[in-house]
Amino acid sequence: MLNELDALKLIRHKYYAFLLGGSIGLLCIIFLLIEYAAGAQHKYFFTTLGTALLFYMLVNAISCLLVENMWAHVKRTIPVYVLNVLLSGGLIYWFIDGAVDDHKAFYPALAALIFCFFASMVLILVIRSVASFLKEE
Repeated sequence: MLNELDALKLIRHKYYAFLLGGSIGLLCIIFLLIEYAAGAQHKYFFTTLGTALLFYMLVNAISCLLVENMWAHVKRTIPVYVLNVLLSGGLIYWFIDGAVDDHKAFYPALAALIFCFFASMVLILVIRSVASFLKEE
């Protein structure tokens, strides 16, 4: 088990964004492969991707409040997030045999999750700025 100091040490590590994104991306890919091997319906692939994106957004938002250098963390987090979306989305595209027109109902939800990730980053920047201002006052 991680205690509080170990968790802070991990979050403040230089490569934490890569560890977080890599582990969640790998879990998403593993679950997608399991679903594909089990012959799951295509809607479950999109559900798994959406769940992974939401989980990444939530854990990253909490982490952003604890990192020392927010801009360095953002510079690492955004490419990892985009890479996760591209790899998982590409795998899903391959699994559904390119039949993207059949699954248009999922696109607004996935677009909202992607938008919310970037919106959460902006919101956290505002929260940290306000907290820093109040700390100096």
